[in-house]
Amino acid sequence: MLVAPARLGLTATPPDDVTALVRHLGPVVYALTVADLAGDALAEHELISVPIALGSAERQRYRELRRRFAAGYAAFQRRMPDAAWHEFVRTSSQTIEGRAALAAWREYRALLAYPEGKRAALREILMQHRGSRALVFTADNATAYAIARELLVMPITCEIRRSERSKAIARFRSGECPVLVSSQVLEEGFDVPDADVAVVVGGPSSPRRFVQRVGRVLRPRDGKHARIYELAVTDSAEVSYVKRRRAALGGGRALVQGGAS
Repeated sequence: MLVAPARLGLTATPPDDVTALVRHLGPVVYALTVADLAGDALAEHELISVPIALGSAERQRYRELRRRFAAGYAAFQRRMPDAAWHEFVRTSSQTIEGRAALAAWREYRALLAYPEGKRAALREILMQHRGSRALVFTADNATAYAIARELLVMPITCEIRRSERSKAIARFRSGECPVLVSSQVLEEGFDVPDADVAVVVGGPSSPRRFVQRVGRVLRPRDGKHARIYELAVTDSAEVSYVKRRRAALGGGRALVQGGAS
């Protein structure tokens, strides 16, 4: 329905699947990676993966929960091999076995979100960068609040009133409150060039979301060298998440698309 003879689309964080963009705008005609922009439009940065080992009790619990979930999910896939995840959730909620599989999935995700190894690693990283302005990103609000209580830092979540969030961000900008922890709220529209440390305690596998998160510490400043830490539990589902997200900084793209209407 557009009357323009041509269209041009610009985005710093394209979706993982660009099929819809190609359909509506045309093919990608130009692209840059995050690495291409480092030192110019973005700050120089270093991506550091921190492997986290579960304790023996945590590992045993994780394996048991994964086994329960895998059994339920495999049974579902045999019945509906082409079904999407949301269909598994909907179908499973209607049976005792399905609800047990979903409960196991939620529990093992919670276990991976903030085990003792991540607690220790986060404390060490923040101690190492004491005096720097750091942003800590989590997979969920519960983990953000746990970190806030343990380390006495300010949480920024969707449940915190906007006025309170604004005050906390102002204190962060001034350096009075040098560490903020958030699950999703700070992923967009947050510009503090002095922030130079990001710690990804947990999160989704989406490269797009990862670029949005770490982009908060890639705002350029003279002499700035940002450090981005990813905490990931070894021999767990988090390893595949890190591999997908890792491509985002080496291959995270700023796209230009265009085509005739």
